[in-house]
Amino acid sequence: QYYLTVLWRRLWIIILVTSIVFGITVVGQRRITPLYTSTATIRLALSLSLTQNSQIYNYNTQLMNTFVALSTSRTVLTELADRLQVKPLPTIEVTVVPNTELVRITTTDPDPKIAQLTSNALAELLIEKNSQLFAGSGVLPSAILLEQVENARVDLEKARGQYATLAAITPTATGQPSYIEEQLSTNNALVQEKQRTYEILLREYEQAQLREALTQDIVILAEEAPLPKEPSQPRTSLNYMIALLTGLFGGVLLAFIFENTDSRLYAARDICAMVPHIPVIAALPRASRKQLQLPKNRTTSEYLEAVRMLAAHIQLAGQKSK
Repeated sequence: QYYLTVLWRRLWIIILVTSIVFGITVVGQRRITPLYTSTATIRLALSLSLTQNSQIYNYNTQLMNTFVALSTSRTVLTELADRLQVKPLPTIEVTVVPNTELVRITTTDPDPKIAQLTSNALAELLIEKNSQLFAGSGVLPSAILLEQVENARVDLEKARGQYATLAAITPTATGQPSYIEEQLSTNNALVQEKQRTYEILLREYEQAQLREALTQDIVILAEEAPLPKEPSQPRTSLNYMIALLTGLFGGVLLAFIFENTDSRLYAARDICAMVPHIPVIAALPRASRKQLQLPKNRTTSEYLEAVRMLAAHIQLAGQKSK
C-alpha cells in the first residue's frame, strides 16, 4: 500500500521521465539513416562423392573457412565493384552456417535494391570463380599427370619392344648360354616395373580428373537474395519498447528518491508517527469547494462535523487551561 501511494503521489515524475526518454528516442530514430539487409545463400558441395570421416570433415571445414576468407578478398571485391559500378561497396559479410555446407552472403546498405544486387552479384561471381578459388589458376594436376602417363606409356612400349626383339633372336632350344637367360629375365623384370609405373600414374590421373570434375560445380546457389521491404536497422519497435521500459524504470527510481528526500507529511498516520505522544483531536477530510457548500436540504456534512469536533476540542482545551 505504501509503495502504491508513493507511485501515485509521484506519478507526474514517472510520466515526465518516461516522456522525455521516449521523446529523445523518437527524435534519434528519425535522425538515423535506415539500413536494409539482404542475404543470399550458396552451398559448397564438398561431399558429393566422398566417404566422410574425421579427416575429410576437418579438411572440409578448413576449405570452407578458406573460401569465406577469399570471398571477401581485395581481388574479389574489386571485380565485384567493377561489375556493379558501385563505389564504395556496401557492407558485406560472408559467414558459414554452423554444421552445414551453406554460406550466407549478407549485404547492408541504405538502398534496398543495392543490397539485393550486391548479394546476388557476389554469389554469381563466386560460382563463376569456384574452380580458381579451389584449384588455383595455374596448371591443373591432371595436365601434369597426363604428361607423366604418356612418358610412362612410351617407356613401357620401348621396354616391351626390346624384350620382344631379344626373345625373337634367342634360340628356344635347351642348353642356351646362361647370359642370354639373364638378359631375358632382366628385360622381363624391366617390363613389369614399367607396367606397374604406368598403371599407378594412370590411376592417379583418373583420380585427378575426378577431383577436378567435382570442383567445377562445387559452389551452388541455394537461395537468391530477396528485395528487403523493411529496414533491418534501426529496430524501431524494439528501440521504442526499450525506451518505454527505461523511462518507466528511471521514473520509478526517481520517484522514490524524491520521496525519501521530501520532508513534508502527506497523511494523518505520518503525523501520528512523528508525534505519538500528542493525541489527535480531529481529522479534517479532504474536500473540494463544491463539497464545502451545503445543499439547501441538508444542515450538516462530514467536513462540517469534523470542523465542529475540532472546535469543541479546542474550546474544551481552553477551559481546562483556565
